[in-house]
Amino acid sequence: MLAAGEDIRGRDNGEIRFVTYLSPSIPQALFEALADHVQRALERERVSLRVESRASGPQKGSECSSFAEDADVAFMCAPSFTWLRGLQPPPVELLGVLPIFDDERNLGRPVYFCDVVVRKDGQIHAFSDLKGGSWAYNDACSLSG
Repeated sequence: MLAAGEDIRGRDNGEIRFVTYLSPSIPQALFEALADHVQRALERERVSLRVESRASGPQKGSECSSFAEDADVAFMCAPSFTWLRGLQPPPVELLGVLPIFDDERNLGRPVYFCDVVVRKDGQIHAFSDLKGGSWAYNDACSLSG
């Protein structure tokens, strides 16, 4: 995602600022490699990467007025993006690129999965068996965790 009205070539000081909310789920090294690639491809001296690991994106209802000033490119989960796009003016726009992970289930497509893990010795054999049960999840801004 790109901050609305900004250009990926960077600001006046030449710095391009990346932020990811997706580590440690997705290894930080991936985002470091992307930032390094952009730095080399655009021949920039300064590309920074900030890693936010408390949530998978800005939380709905939180203060985000400075979001566009804090990052040029952000990696986040869909619920945060959808919430930010609904603000006026929207501080983000979709860049339109996704990674293709080395997982046989995705068949070479840019998709991701939510795996539901249950006890091996439990009585859960179908998704419908989970009705009324307790759930644990990583944060409210993620559809996959």
